[in-house]
Amino acid sequence: MTKPAPHAPLNDASELLRDPHGLAKRAHDDGYLYLPSLLDKESILETRREIVAVAAAHGLVDAVERPIQSAFVSDGEGTPRYIAYYNDVQKVRSFHSLAQRPELLAALDALFGERALPHPRNILRTVFPGHPESTTEPHQDYRPIKGTTETWTAWIPWEIARVN
Repeated sequence: MTKPAPHAPLNDASELLRDPHGLAKRAHDDGYLYLPSLLDKESILETRREIVAVAAAHGLVDAVERPIQSAFVSDGEGTPRYIAYYNDVQKVRSFHSLAQRPELLAALDALFGERALPHPRNILRTVFPGHPESTTEPHQDYRPIKGTTETWTAWIPWEIARVN
């Protein structure tokens, strides 16, 4: 197992939310926008709780949210067990509603200078502690989603919301 390379600290762009030109410049310069307090943490945590419950129902985590080791020996991404888990995740309404949050859409509207259209395909990147082989590497979403290279993805890490 290779230890992941350390990443540079992210540049918080929150102060630029009222400055569309500055927001667009930061996005262009950095290739991303880091907005750590944009979404209400309780909303993120509620979604997290619902998805952890789905993982528990599929035997992927125990009562204290630790991964169940045997689930990862033969049940990786693409197996029937994982597909059943992921299909149930797609039924979690709060997971889909995060993409429709007014504050997220307002930030994207400011960035683009026009109304943003949330993509209807929401993807959950499940990363179980102690299983880096299931971690999604940094990437550009144009390949799997297609459409346009101008598509932006909102990554919402709920582990940060839980810890802080």
